[in-house]
Amino acid sequence: MIRVIQYSAVFFWMLCLHGLASAFGAPKIQDLPLSFYLPSPPIQLEPSWLDLSTIPSQLRADQEFPEISRIFDLVNESEFQRAYVEASRYIDRHPTTPFQEWLYYFKADVLYRIQLKSPRPQLSLALEDYEMASRLYPRSEFLPRALYHMGLIQLESGHHVEVEQIASRALTDFPTSDLVPMFSVLSGEQAFRAGDYEKALREFSLVIRRYPRNEAAADSAFRRAYLLYRSGNFEEALKTYQDLERYHGEAFRFLRMEANPSSPKRFLDRIFFGETLFLTERYQEASDVFQNLGNRFPNHEYAPLVWIRFGDSYLGMQQFVAAQRIYERTAQDASALDQFRALARIQQAGLLQKRKVPSSGAAARGLLDEAFSIALDANERELAALALAHLVEVNLSLPNFPRAKAILEQLRDEFPEHRNLAWQRERLIFVLETEIVDYHRAGDLLAALTVYLVNESRLSGQFRNVDTLLKLADAATDLQLFEKATDILNRVIYIESSDQARQKAFLKLVHVLVHKGDFRRASERLRRFNFAYPTTPLRYLYEKRWGDLYKGLGNFQRAVSHYERALSSAERDGPALHSIRRIHMELGRLYQELALPLKAVASYQRFIGIFADRERVKLSGLEFTDADRHLVQVAHYRVADLYFETRDFVQALGAYRQVLMNVQEEPFRSHAQYRIGEAYLALNDRRAAVEAFRELKSEDPQNLWFLAAQAYIESVNLEVENEIRIFQ
Repeated sequence: MIRVIQYSAVFFWMLCLHGLASAFGAPKIQDLPLSFYLPSPPIQLEPSWLDLSTIPSQLRADQEFPEISRIFDLVNESEFQRAYVEASRYIDRHPTTPFQEWLYYFKADVLYRIQLKSPRPQLSLALEDYEMASRLYPRSEFLPRALYHMGLIQLESGHHVEVEQIASRALTDFPTSDLVPMFSVLSGEQAFRAGDYEKALREFSLVIRRYPRNEAAADSAFRRAYLLYRSGNFEEALKTYQDLERYHGEAFRFLRMEANPSSPKRFLDRIFFGETLFLTERYQEASDVFQNLGNRFPNHEYAPLVWIRFGDSYLGMQQFVAAQRIYERTAQDASALDQFRALARIQQAGLLQKRKVPSSGAAARGLLDEAFSIALDANERELAALALAHLVEVNLSLPNFPRAKAILEQLRDEFPEHRNLAWQRERLIFVLETEIVDYHRAGDLLAALTVYLVNESRLSGQFRNVDTLLKLADAATDLQLFEKATDILNRVIYIESSDQARQKAFLKLVHVLVHKGDFRRASERLRRFNFAYPTTPLRYLYEKRWGDLYKGLGNFQRAVSHYERALSSAERDGPALHSIRRIHMELGRLYQELALPLKAVASYQRFIGIFADRERVKLSGLEFTDADRHLVQVAHYRVADLYFETRDFVQALGAYRQVLMNVQEEPFRSHAQYRIGEAYLALNDRRAAVEAFRELKSEDPQNLWFLAAQAYIESVNLEVENEIRIFQ
């Protein structure tokens, strides 16, 4: 707290300094743009589904067409899962059907629609079906449509490089397709979402120039205008909106609310159009747009924000009383979001400061205090920081430097990241310099030096979502950053209010200790966990951690026991059981260590069985990652090797054939083919062995399995030529 100034000369100097700072370009507060409160307007990138009209006319006379039509009718009845299953079965039962090409692409469409309607969509599943269809029929007339859908899926998945590759391929391979404009829009949208706004602007401008009459040009114009608005080029953004009138007059009239004013479509585009008018100082036109939006959609989530901008438009036209009434109404609207009630108070305080009526400073300070409290309670930290910034300026204008300094320090310590950091830094330096001068003039040099030293450092704070913290802890554990993982998990344990989240964090902490090899502390914590949570719903994770611990200690028998209990505990909880599915792989390996090959085989086969029915997995929404795919291949290989090692060569032959069906990588395929030959030799079937060895092909002449197979063939030939037996 600055000491009360006793000398009138010093107080007068402070006022003069504040006035000079304002006169010579002191930094100004940057208010939050409308885009801070609103999401970017959605672009009209809708899927283009296959229907019966896309089937070639000559096939519609085919005797199978009624059955195909029946399957398609399931889509019309919104029976998408049945349609998917029926289409899959039809392909399996009729491998030579002339409708196979259409059915593969239709099936991918249906799975895409299923995932779009799912509360937890797994779009990658539909992507796999599209990729399969495109591999089977790379010259299909349906491929451009499939590529477009693949691009949409990759776009929603955030795979921007893949989107660009798909769009480039489509534009190169299908330059005459009706979907060419949409591929260009897709390319622009992926650049937009990837944050490459310059490229996005180029792509959307290209669509407008090349396809001015296409509907894609209208969508591109809306996105281009938004990009220009974001970059601060408001005049060019307005021109882009106005240019719509030439080829898309209906869209422009819709934007101005002269056509279909009650339609909720493009609500956000209308808001940003009004905002562009406002920022180009066309206040009357902007007020018309905002007033119409507010009246037509009074219950919309963003209606209070629309009314605030309506008030800002009146403020721009110097109609202070009207603006004041609009702000007051929005500030007192109990149905409005907290962030908008806070913003209305900030705008109201700014209006009072402009009018400079008696006691306006005190009234503005009260409004800003309210705005800060509302924003902070709603966790709108950027808005809370903005309220504090305006509160600083109000206190400086009163002048109340001690209060301004206290608020600036609060802003610095509690809000390390906000858009007015440059302003904050300059204002804090100004106030601190004023305080230092005060102490210096008063002769308190130690206090003046302390102010400088204390403010050399800057505090920082963090906010983290619990789920994110747990994932970060997992990543840190995997990277063997055990201390960082421990810090994160301890924070969750001590600050999180959710009991189950704390339990998860506690068990993950045990996982970290096991990875570190600190088995004693891990076992102690597990016993404490069992004492504290005897009826925990995470019993399956608790048992799994014991299994991990005993595996680390080399006590495989006890590890197997706990892993089996973990599976038993999760037996009736499908998601929980699926989350620990890889225990089957661990059990298989441990059974091998315990010389229990048949149990190991059964365990590996259970893991394979989880994902055996790919169609069911896709429809159920169960997680199936690349790591799972790899482990399925590993499981197939281990089953085959176990049969071979136990000399069950008949079973080994079947198992290695399964490996060949499921594993594409070399040298594993070569090894499997080689083992098939060895199995036939063990069964004393020379002819089949030679045939198996001959089927072993390799592009690598140094492939060891290929060389060994060739050696076996030569040896068997020697046996025949010389009537001797090399292999017994």
